[in-house]
Amino acid sequence: MTNQTVPSSSDAPKTCWQARSDEEIAKHLDRRNLKYRHGWPRLPPFPLNTIRRGAHAHLGENEQFHHELDDAVREICNARQIEATDIFFAWRVPQVKDPEKSYFTLVIQANLRSEPVLDDAIIQIRKYLQERKSTEAVTIEIIDSRILNNVYSFPIKCRADEWVYDNEHITFQVAVDEVEKQGENWLLLQSSRRGLENDRELCTPMLVITSKTADRDIWADAIIPNIERELASRELPLKVEVLAWDGPVFRFC
Repeated sequence: MTNQTVPSSSDAPKTCWQARSDEEIAKHLDRRNLKYRHGWPRLPPFPLNTIRRGAHAHLGENEQFHHELDDAVREICNARQIEATDIFFAWRVPQVKDPEKSYFTLVIQANLRSEPVLDDAIIQIRKYLQERKSTEAVTIEIIDSRILNNVYSFPIKCRADEWVYDNEHITFQVAVDEVEKQGENWLLLQSSRRGLENDRELCTPMLVITSKTADRDIWADAIIPNIERELASRELPLKVEVLAWDGPVFRFC
């Protein structure tokens, strides 16, 4: 948890948070299909700051409401074999902030080791939240209990990850071509092992792209899947992750 100034807030787009049917809500689920993190609507990219101070008071609700909400969310999760380990409200603020967003979120930390299907749980939690004025525009995030602000990251080693190391020039060029084709920009390209355990051997080699525009739909809708398909066609099955950053970053290969 970090103690920072609470960001300015604004409502989520009405076309998003006024959706009522399961199908309408499902249209706005986060589309990145991450095994360790899912939610409604599109979630901000890592790395994130988690600001919990003042979150309960921000809603203007009494303790009974929070107890009832906690019980309701746990019941929804338990019915779908999702083990919730912590439930709380917080601002989940990325490195690159959008002044039009509040980032006020119901965070559900859970045991996701068995990779449960999360869509239906998120839809039902969303339907519960939208029945109350104070929570109708709140973002929902279910995240693996092993992480909160970022996944673990380790450098690629030439001997241990020879196929990644020897082909970095190809993977980087594929990424640059696709990013530029879509009219976006990047600050840093990097091959690294990323994962949920503080153990290099348990983390997966990935292509990581850092960009000031990482929160835009185009990354999840086109850039990431296009890069992954092109790499797979070259027998380089790397997953791609996009991180947000707004500070000085130096490109290296």
